[in-house]
Amino acid sequence: AKNAYKIKINGDNKYITVENNKIYGTSKKLTWILKSYLFGYVLMSGGKSENPNEFNPEIFNFQRIRLAPTVIIFGFILVIYSILHNEKKWKK
Repeated sequence: AKNAYKIKINGDNKYITVENNKIYGTSKKLTWILKSYLFGYVLMSGGKSENPNEFNPEIFNFQRIRLAPTVIIFGFILVIYSILHNEKKWKK
């Protein structure tokens, strides 16, 4: 194994091989998850009115009501996929 190391058990001559996996299997998945969260929250921000006594209908546009939550939910789906995905099964 590429990133593996051995651990000695109870002073015996028995060893276990432990693979040094990064969180969620690869850091590439984690990067995509964090980017989707950040992008979703950036899309959701804004829409502030200049005058606090006036109503700004921009807070209810497509970007803030539909697109941003969809991007964030996509990030949650990536988290679930990366937790349940078994990389050893696909690496043959």
